[in-house]
Amino acid sequence: SIRNILVAAQASLATMLGCFGVVFVFVLIYALLGTGMFIGVKHGEGFGRGSTLNSPTDSLLLLLRTASGEDWHTIMAEAAVQPPFCTEADKDTLGDCGNQLAYLYFISFSVLCVYLFTPLVK
Repeated sequence: SIRNILVAAQASLATMLGCFGVVFVFVLIYALLGTGMFIGVKHGEGFGRGSTLNSPTDSLLLLLRTASGEDWHTIMAEAAVQPPFCTEADKDTLGDCGNQLAYLYFISFSVLCVYLFTPLVK
């Protein structure tokens, strides 16, 4: 009956909120790390106006997009861009090159998402 469904939903609400809280904290930590490591990276096919790692909010949205598997390998390659495809930093400019840690960052995020998100779906 409907009463049994409501009782079961109420009993599982705290567990579901806890699971989503852990996932949110995990994605937020990665977003803050991404902002620190990849701020100002040259825009291309994966990075655009609305999808960058230039602010924590944009990073959070970009990571949620990559968690769904949407074109994360292109974003990873652009986050690791190196000269001659970007401008190196010097004393007058910041430059727009990426970081080779992008491979570790995005692959570890994708693997951990599989192990965090998959059990929530079942």
